[in-house]
Amino acid sequence: MLALIVSGIALAEPPDPKCPGDHPSCKEAGADGYSVTIEGDVDGKSEDNWLLGVGGKNSIGFNAATAGHDVGDFTSLHFFTGSDSPFGSVGATCFSVPAELTQATIKQGKGGRAQAAFWFDGKTDDGITSVLYALALFGLFDTETAWPPEGTPHVMMMTDWKIIVENEGKAIKSISCIGEGDDDITVQITVTKESS
Repeated sequence: MLALIVSGIALAEPPDPKCPGDHPSCKEAGADGYSVTIEGDVDGKSEDNWLLGVGGKNSIGFNAATAGHDVGDFTSLHFFTGSDSPFGSVGATCFSVPAELTQATIKQGKGGRAQAAFWFDGKTDDGITSVLYALALFGLFDTETAWPPEGTPHVMMMTDWKIIVENEGKAIKSISCIGEGDDDITVQITVTKESS
């Protein structure tokens, strides 16, 4: 089983597509699902496609390949593509929107920290080679209600970030938009449980 890891966030591919047992990834999208809205320096949305337990304990997530349909996208990556981008003018070359999310996970980490990871396709800084980017966001929950949310939507305030490329050697990494920052991004993630 392949596991993708971004700064301690692991998102494992689901088991056999025949879905033995009651693995969370076997549920149809929307069955006890969660919707997610992302606003701020990064914007995005998804509706009732996030399932409990996908990506590990205390997490919700999805895998587009397993779902068999689009599950969400970034509608803006202006923190990484704008004039003040940490990658300068090449940020707009590496990241285009809408950027379809291929996998994602949101969870409560150690010490109650809010964590999220998103996988999406992009380009190297020359705009030629396609790469799989993984964006990790870290921050705090703005409420003390139990995670994952049941009735009241749960809001996470993210301030730290890290972007890496998956399954690439040093040559590709050296021309990719990778990096990290602390307390310089503002992203609000709202998670709502959908009625089944």
